[in-house]
Amino acid sequence: MHPHPTIPFMFSARFNNPNTLSRHIFHEQKFPLSATLPYQSPLVFSRHFNVSPWGRSPQYMITDLVPQKKKFCITSLPSTRQARIPLYSTIVTNNILTIPMINFKLSDIDLLITLFLLCPSHTSPEEAETKAEVEVITSGTESSNMSTPSPIIQHSGLNTTFTGCRHRISSSENEIWQFRGIKYANIPGRFKQSSLNTSFEKQTDSTRYGPKCPQPPQTARLEDTLIGLPASIASHQPDTFSEFQCLNLNITTPAGAKAGDDLPVLVYVHGGGGFSGSNSDWWCDGGSIVKRSVEIGKPIITVAINYRLSVFGYMASDELAQLNGPDNAANFGPRDVHTALTWLSQNITPFGGSPTNITASGESHGSVLIHTLLHCHPPAPISRAILQSQFLNTPIFTTPLTLSSYSPLYHATKTALNITTLSQLETVPYQDLLTAYTTSNPRNGLGHTPVIDEIFLPSNFTEKYTFTGPLIIGTTGNESTVISSVASNFPLLTPKPSTSNLLTTLSSSLSSLSSPNNNQNEKLTPILSTYTLASSTTPSQTSATLLSLIEDLAWYHAADSFATHARTKGIKVHEYSFEQPQPFGGVFKGVPTHSLDLAYLFGHPEIFDGMVDELGEREKERTMQRRMQDSWIRF
Repeated sequence: MHPHPTIPFMFSARFNNPNTLSRHIFHEQKFPLSATLPYQSPLVFSRHFNVSPWGRSPQYMITDLVPQKKKFCITSLPSTRQARIPLYSTIVTNNILTIPMINFKLSDIDLLITLFLLCPSHTSPEEAETKAEVEVITSGTESSNMSTPSPIIQHSGLNTTFTGCRHRISSSENEIWQFRGIKYANIPGRFKQSSLNTSFEKQTDSTRYGPKCPQPPQTARLEDTLIGLPASIASHQPDTFSEFQCLNLNITTPAGAKAGDDLPVLVYVHGGGGFSGSNSDWWCDGGSIVKRSVEIGKPIITVAINYRLSVFGYMASDELAQLNGPDNAANFGPRDVHTALTWLSQNITPFGGSPTNITASGESHGSVLIHTLLHCHPPAPISRAILQSQFLNTPIFTTPLTLSSYSPLYHATKTALNITTLSQLETVPYQDLLTAYTTSNPRNGLGHTPVIDEIFLPSNFTEKYTFTGPLIIGTTGNESTVISSVASNFPLLTPKPSTSNLLTTLSSSLSSLSSPNNNQNEKLTPILSTYTLASSTTPSQTSATLLSLIEDLAWYHAADSFATHARTKGIKVHEYSFEQPQPFGGVFKGVPTHSLDLAYLFGHPEIFDGMVDELGEREKERTMQRRMQDSWIRF
């Protein structure tokens, strides 16, 4: 975000042994392929190795070196996970997942996910949550020091004065301001695109978070389970929902930031599969990273946004295009993000931000939306982008569909509500609509995807980049933990099928896809051999192997394929892998889970206070947090 004349800042693995290999192997490197592998491929993707790639225990794996075409590792510990045989070069075209050995069609509930859920013993958290080992304080509450006047921004462009609050992370020598719940867009009606909000009262109270976008009820947040912070902390604001007033954002600044400072702006888009989340969640709070930016003399501004979720953000159909016009047929949530960035480019200056130095970042589904912005029309007003832990057009989860493909869900939702017209659909209570859509969605739990509407997202989007600035893309060490966690809520069959029956199901399904010149089952055997799946494989190992296959397809190989393709378009890509074990507690303690990097980017340093401080672990974690934050700040 800082356009310094010095070299770019990113991650680098500091190898004790220069001959060792990083976790991911790229085109320019050679890999000693085993004779048991079926054949070689120009791109070899390997996730784990039998021995630690670091040799002796290393120091922290972040340095100020220029990345080339390698992926760098973020961890304070050596890798100890076991080796996995590589999956070979994968291409996705026209919703067909193509592996040189096998083709999977991506339709309905994906075969691999189904097989995983059928496993006799799939890896998932226990229903009873393990109490975490750390007590923390919410990072987003305001400071109790009210002895001086409240933060104020006089915004001549919007003809209003914003009154904010002091962030609780503030210190006497480093005060942080936060302006909450600023309404950036208006929603003219259900299934209508949002428009910029420029109408404010003379005085705007920005001391409270705005309403959340309607979403299905949850007993616990998935990110909390993965990160492992205790459920007892007040980490989330009350669920105040509003269908038409939810498009708001929170701006966090160094104290006294003003027009003319031209500070870099980091915009964060939350994840949650497109069906959950809010900018008031603790892992969206910018206080910690803004304070750190001031400490290192490179101050930034952060922004966290809301966007429409579930049916309100992702409903799409041909009928919507016919009756509401093509512009109001799809992509309401993704286009809300674009609207938020446009609002910021026009209105961030009085807060001290630069309208031409905006970095869009997102994690999980938020990353999918940022990826969409790289191809959308009109181009998003951003200068850099950071994509964490999920990417557009990946197998199984994020392949965009067409309006026609979404139409069956649109009609099924109407049927569930016992209505027949769009006007009825636009006026039913939002709670009823949300329930009908959720129960009618065959992909419920697998996340939403942007829609190819030929307006915002064209069908040739993979070859058409409307943004060509520098990127950071990366993953955590065990992304499949999100599948394990979600799968714990799925119904399981009793009795469980054997591994032999699962493989028979796979073989039969592939036979139905075969053509005279393309026998799928002939391609199945090498894949099963590569992933060591056989009838004699134990049930627990079958579950782990299927999960590994899904993980490779949906995250690790997808990240490498995206990075490789972007470079062919002249885009500078920095890659990273977050390998730090989860230190807090719960069922995923010790695992570099999906979403864990958010605790290091946005968590209050106090989250590490309750750790058992063996060998100075608390300070090691805080050091890791500072170094990761520094990398984002300097990008």
